[in-house]
Amino acid sequence: MFSGSIRRQLLGANLLGVAFVALVGVIGLWSSERLVGNSHSIHQPRSALRAQMSADMMHDALRSDVLSALLAGTQGRGDARAAVEADLAEHRETFQKAIAELAALPLDDTTRAAVRKVRPALEAYIEEARQVVSLAFTDANAAQARMPAFETAFKALESEMEALSGLIEAQTEAVLRQSEATAAQARWGIGIGALIAASGLLLLGNRISAQVARPIHEAVRVDGRVAAGDLSQEINAFG
Repeated sequence: MFSGSIRRQLLGANLLGVAFVALVGVIGLWSSERLVGNSHSIHQPRSALRAQMSADMMHDALRSDVLSALLAGTQGRGDARAAVEADLAEHRETFQKAIAELAALPLDDTTRAAVRKVRPALEAYIEEARQVVSLAFTDANAAQARMPAFETAFKALESEMEALSGLIEAQTEAVLRQSEATAAQARWGIGIGALIAASGLLLLGNRISAQVARPIHEAVRVDGRVAAGDLSQEINAFG
């Protein structure tokens, strides 16, 4: 009877151990799925941030092209025209491509509206830059006279770009915070599941050990009394 009880408890301990392992596995799988989902959601704002940073650099690069053209035109260096115009075309193309990439991303409505507002300001800025560069090599005075309009276009685009940058950075930070929270939940979930499993198995192991040790201790006690000549001891096989 005693050995049967121990067998049942050992079987129960094994089954409980399997259940606890399965619990920790389910928590780990759930946590992994959430982390994978977050890694996908992080990709979007990072792509937006990368495109926005590229656009910001081209915003300043186009201004440098205009200033280079003015300097070359003032110095009568017509040979620099081809290089300046090539740089202008490259920077314009990169700028437009970055804004197109932003527009193609699944951004929230507020950010998408900000991207739409940037586009007309961008085209106006590009046109002013093109006009100044063209005039710089044919009529330096006319190019200088056009600079206030160019600076106005530069500042208008800068304002729209700053607003867009703020929205993208805020969205990126929000996604990163959510990712960190998910990772923390995953760690806590796995940790708590492992703690519950270890505690349950430890308690059950102690209970079985006590039941196994009790009759052994009883047998040792009786054996000691018998060795001392006391034959009146009752033997309780179940402790």
